Amino acid sequence: KAIYTTNAVESLNSVIRAATKRRKLFPNDDSARKVVYLAIEQYASGEVILSRV
Repeated sequence: KAIYTTNAVESLNSVIRAATKRRKLFPNDDSARKVVYLAIEQYASGEVILSRV
């Protein structure tokens, strides 16, 4: 079974990965949820600028 994704899904996934990659360790589950939530909020508001490193 193949899973098909769109560019929007891939873009959001990369924003979440970048936000969580910056922090190597989370003290608890709540802090990890906050980082993911804030990354999604920034992405939705158009404030996120993706750059390749």
